[in-house]
Amino acid sequence: WNYWNRREIKDIKTLDGKELYRNYLSLPLGLDKDETCVVNILHYFTLEETNKLSDGESCFTATWSDGTLKCNTPEFDRLLFGDKYYHRLVFIDVVPVAIRYETVLEQLVGKKNAGVMLAAYFEDVLSILLRVENILLAFAAGSSFEAFAKLMFKGESTWKENFGEYYRSHPGKIISASEDPNVYVAPPHPCSCYQPGKQSNMKTKLWRCDIFSTSVRRALDPSASPIEGVRGKQSWWSDVLEAHEGG
Repeated sequence: WNYWNRREIKDIKTLDGKELYRNYLSLPLGLDKDETCVVNILHYFTLEETNKLSDGESCFTATWSDGTLKCNTPEFDRLLFGDKYYHRLVFIDVVPVAIRYETVLEQLVGKKNAGVMLAAYFEDVLSILLRVENILLAFAAGSSFEAFAKLMFKGESTWKENFGEYYRSHPGKIISASEDPNVYVAPPHPCSCYQPGKQSNMKTKLWRCDIFSTSVRRALDPSASPIEGVRGKQSWWSDVLEAHEGG
């Protein structure tokens, strides 16, 4: 990547002098350059998940002996989309290096270095996703959407309004969890749907996941069957909903 070869980037270390754990794109095998590409954008690849992996393993592909993914969030995405579609997605992180859960990059590298890294990362990597016509964006949750949009509009206080205008003027570019084509809604974090006892409005959240996952599937394959976990109780959502309702 040009990004990691930038002079101002390659020598940055953690505040205590350690090397950074870089986040790279995870690409599907056999992707044709003219094929519609859906990029699932996460907020951060946590160091807690990194600790489960061996050198050279990716959190999006490394599996246990039973075939499930080693890292929780990607495993929930796999269940959400289904294997056929999960393995056709591109995965990218909106933060270029691994950070600890519920922290921000500047806590790892300092405010100045964090600003330099994120601005260059958007210029060299993330902005390309917006420019290429056959790349569609699917934010994994509200946190990745917010982080991306703030970088997109350089932290302006009107970033939400600006993003809304971009969304309406680029129909189909960004996959939403809303059935209203004029309103962008980020999907619930997939992990939250596996904590039914700690969550509120589960039916709404699972319904949003149905809309989002169906739209991702159909972006890759217009004939894909819909996910109807809440409305039809035909998918893995039914177990989550029953647990939440005490059934």
